[in-house]
Amino acid sequence: MQNVSGLAAGGSSLEAPRNMPVQALDYVAGYLAALGALVGLARRATEGGSWHVRVSLVQVAHWLAELGTVDAGAGAEDLPEAEVAALSQETPSAFGRLRHLRPAVGLSETPAFYARPPEPLGSSPPAWP
Repeated sequence: MQNVSGLAAGGSSLEAPRNMPVQALDYVAGYLAALGALVGLARRATEGGSWHVRVSLVQVAHWLAELGTVDAGAGAEDLPEAEVAALSQETPSAFGRLRHLRPAVGLSETPAFYARPPEPLGSSPPAWP
């Protein structure tokens, strides 16, 4: 969807389209759908009735594109190291040690975690674990 919507182009600084380093489109659409479900439940509790929530990946892509782009010269290296460290973690993988964002949600009784590290495509058999 990033390529179809133009998000992969990312701005004039790119020589060719490429995927963003994170799947922002999928995450934002998921968060909006979850927010819509929560608002629908709250309205059902106070007003009654039923509520329908629709989220479109294409519309989310257009909305993200309208937010504008960041100057290509201002990247992650410009962020304060303490802020980046608080939001990231390191995971050993077949690609070496990867530094990436922690799960967005933290729960005290059931903490979020990644069960498996990233692995090269085709390295796992096509079977349900």
